[in-house]
This record gives sequence, structure tokens and C-alpha cells, in this order.
Amino acid sequence: MKTIMMPAILFLIAFGFINILISNHQVVQAQSVEMKEQHQEDPTLLYQNHDINKQITLKEKKGVSRFLKTPVQAHTSSEKGQAIESKKAYKKEITVEATAYTAYCEGCSGITRTGINLLENPNLKVIAVDPNVIPLGTKVYIEGYGTAVAGDIGSAIKGNRIDIYMKNKEDALDYGRRTIKIKIIS
Repeated sequence: MKTIMMPAILFLIAFGFINILISNHQVVQAQSVEMKEQHQEDPTLLYQNHDINKQITLKEKKGVSRFLKTPVQAHTSSEKGQAIESKKAYKKEITVEATAYTAYCEGCSGITRTGINLLENPNLKVIAVDPNVIPLGTKVYIEGYGTAVAGDIGSAIKGNRIDIYMKNKEDALDYGRRTIKIKIIS
């Protein structure tokens, strides 16, 4: 009797395991479709996740994809260079040395470390940071620039230094090097 029951039990266990795998795959596919639909509604919303099953490809060209734990919102500027969120409470204020950069330079791809395409979205507010000081995905407020997302890194950006994205080269050069205070929002 035991020899007859054993294959039946193994079959039921295997069948249950396969159903769980199929169910999990369907959930991941549904989440992926939902994230892609949200990205189409708002192309500045980037989905990043360290779970390989939840990877979202931001650009179909050459497989550019990034992983983050939470959605990151890149910000566009208002007419006066201030983002809408400028009056929100902030977690802390830090003093940094700031310079500016542009996506329109020789050898620049225009795509940030987190996958933001600055050539296709020149009005986004993005800064390059040292991720050990300001984690990628952090929202910051910069007086005169507005609310931006820490979405890039740079080889010279170490410690309390940031590089502010400007949509044209002249503005980036005119910005120079400044010591400023920035507010960490999230």
C-alpha cells in the first residue's frame, strides 16, 4: 500500500509546486504590465528594483535597464526654475560644492546612472551625487533650481559635491563652482 501511495503523494506535491510557480509567474507578469502602463502614462517615473523578476526595461534600444527599490520621480521645472514641491518639509539641509553639467558634450550618452535619458527629456531636474552621501533616487531642493532627483554620478563627484544638470552648455559653464545649501526631501 505504501508503494502505491508514495507516487501519488509525490505527484500531488509536484503538481502543487508547479501551480505555485505558475501563479507567481502570473503575478510578476501582471506587476510588470502595470509598471509599464504607469511608465507610459508618466515617462519620468522610473521603476527600479533589485528583484530580477521585477526588472523594467526603460529603453528597448540596446537593453538599457536599471533596478531601484522604489519609484523615482524626475522633476521638470516651472517657468521660474522652481519645482512645485519647493515648500515641502525636508529631512535635513547640507552644504555642498556645486558645479553644473550638460548632456550635450562629446562622449556623453545623455543617459544617467539611473537610466534617465536627458537628451529626450531636457527639462528634467537631475543632479549627479556621491551615492555614499546622497543615495541615488533621493529628492532634493536647490534654491534657484528647484526640486531635483539624485539620478546620476560622476567620477569627480566625491563627498559633499554635486553636479547640477543644465539643458544647455552655456548655462552649465555660466554656473561655475558654488558653495550652496541643499535640502534633502526624501
